[in-house]
Amino acid sequence: MVYAQFRLKKKSIYCISPQRINFGGNIDVVCFDKTGTLTEDCLDLMGIQLSNDSRFDKLQTDFQSVTGLFAYCMATCHSLSKIGSELVGDPIDTKMFEATGWTLEEASTVEDAANLDQMAPTTVKSSNTNEADVHEIGILRQFPFSSRLQRMSVITRTVGNENLVAFVKGSPEMITSLCTQETVPTDFKEVLSKYTKQGFRVLALAYKPLDSSLKWHKDMQLNRDDVESELIFLGLMVMQNKLKQQTEPVISELHSANIKTVMITGDNILTAINVAQKCNLVTPHQKIYQVHANVSGDDVANICLTLEHAAVEQMTSHKSKNDNVQPHSQSDEAAELPNMCYAVDGSSFEILREYYPEEFKKVVVGAKVFARMSPIQKDQCVETLMEVGLTVGMCGDGANDCGALKTAHIGISLSEAEASVASPFTSKTPDISCVPEVIKEGRCALTTSFGMFKYMALYSMIQFVTAMMLNTFGTYFGDIHFLYIDIFLCTSVVLFMGRNKPYNRISVQKPVKNLMSAPIIFSFTSQTVIQTIFQTICYYILIAQPWFVPLDPDLDSKNILCYETTALVLYSFFQYVITGYLFTPGKPFRTPIYKNKPYAISFMLLTFFNLMMLFFPPEPFNTFFEFVEIPSPKKIFQVELFALLLVNVVVSTLFERCLVTNKKLMDIVACRCFRKKHKLSYAEAYGLLTEIKCETT
Repeated sequence: MVYAQFRLKKKSIYCISPQRINFGGNIDVVCFDKTGTLTEDCLDLMGIQLSNDSRFDKLQTDFQSVTGLFAYCMATCHSLSKIGSELVGDPIDTKMFEATGWTLEEASTVEDAANLDQMAPTTVKSSNTNEADVHEIGILRQFPFSSRLQRMSVITRTVGNENLVAFVKGSPEMITSLCTQETVPTDFKEVLSKYTKQGFRVLALAYKPLDSSLKWHKDMQLNRDDVESELIFLGLMVMQNKLKQQTEPVISELHSANIKTVMITGDNILTAINVAQKCNLVTPHQKIYQVHANVSGDDVANICLTLEHAAVEQMTSHKSKNDNVQPHSQSDEAAELPNMCYAVDGSSFEILREYYPEEFKKVVVGAKVFARMSPIQKDQCVETLMEVGLTVGMCGDGANDCGALKTAHIGISLSEAEASVASPFTSKTPDISCVPEVIKEGRCALTTSFGMFKYMALYSMIQFVTAMMLNTFGTYFGDIHFLYIDIFLCTSVVLFMGRNKPYNRISVQKPVKNLMSAPIIFSFTSQTVIQTIFQTICYYILIAQPWFVPLDPDLDSKNILCYETTALVLYSFFQYVITGYLFTPGKPFRTPIYKNKPYAISFMLLTFFNLMMLFFPPEPFNTFFEFVEIPSPKKIFQVELFALLLVNVVVSTLFERCLVTNKKLMDIVACRCFRKKHKLSYAEAYGLLTEIKCETT
């Protein structure tokens, strides 16, 4: 994990919780925020549509020609401040304000403050020379944007005028619900739908005249709900949200690895669907059902599934809190389950969670788009995916993503502000290209961790088997043997195994994620048996030699200088090298071993030294290692041991590379077909259409 953390740091991805890296190896689903994550943070202002006599005027693109209340709302309803000559604040607010051509000033004199009956107001000034227009407006109070409320508002006063005016901007659905209905255009839904289906982000603007008798100290006591009620609708501001350059390639890469991608956003559901389709998060062949839910006055939940962007087929269900779910026969539509997905908004999400707890989980697993989601709902969505057994990643850039980033197994923040505090990972690269990198490093680290565990365990078992055999003959390891095994053979693997870099592609196959799993146990057990068998064969080859003289043990000595110790300890040296190679796999999770140069060089040096000790041991080395000279004519015994080593390598490799990686065999070993399944499959998620009583209309 340490090597993985260093490699991520080189790619400008910082990790404050290294233990989370391994979770990246088994990601099943990655959730993305939309604005600032999949799309550019800075929106391009496309146009404005003013409300006029309960109808919308034509779309205007010359923003500086806009005057009146709409222009005043654009100039004041924001959270911008000025540092030097630079505007600081939300990028959307910045774009909106700059489009007006107005200037923002912080009051710096007592005279400026006195003009507005305020201590230090922010003022905005118009460059328009028309005497009929307002030239300077003071922002007396601000109600900041809230993801839960989906709006922000300000209380303003024009310089030289006693009247106070509140300006509000936010999501169109929320703003119109706060407006007097006679001021909302009759074609509001049609116009909004037209823009959102094209992927534009839309904000609604409104205002409210306040009591002219209010002074500053009274203004500061106004309740937000009182200010943001009975509003007068002004119009819509339409913005274009462009995809980031890396969004579509990364989504495609994740899909090719069979990793599901989900969008969780606070934006309009139709805008979210459009963006999801543009970046192939929802593939062209998929039908997307929008889930609508509401609660009637008699506490009964109504659910409607509507097919978007295709011939509409509507399916409804009704359920109260105490009703039981009624089974329904499989419909023809269910036959197309792989080509379906859901889109859910925040209000329907909440109703499903309360009235349909079981079906709610299925909808969450089957959904690809979650829109108008509050920060709490984002967190709940991630939690639900985790509850059904999925390993979840979350990538976002804002404060409203903090809860979800912290809850997810892998949380990646694209911001260095609030979200980075809660998130285990922070990327300085402001796009989602960091997600595949974390997944690749996670798979590499997970494979390395289990490889290291198996090596250390098998290293101990090989040493144990050798010690038991030697003890049977009345001899034992020498101190130098332990020193060479622990310091050189074992340490080189521990130091260099983790230096293998991740493979350059994310494969469909996932690494094992549980230590007590069939592949790990089968691998360790089979290799223990194999190495024990080959050590035993080594002994029988030894005793079959015509020059072999069995040890006559001296009870007062360790009896290290004997043929048994020399042959078995020397053979075990090779087995430590073999197991190091076996448990350092390459593709599909890591680069090949030869690309890890320190590791490859250490393997070659250790193998060369062991071969030298087998075939041509210098006398000082034999003395130092407490080996006896093997009097084999023409090195026949050494050649036989070398041939045995080659067979050992082949058999061990076949077991590790062919049998351990065979999924069907591992399922049989684990008796998986008899176990209860914990994960909710995607096909089962679409069972909502068949699990509840549906009426097709």
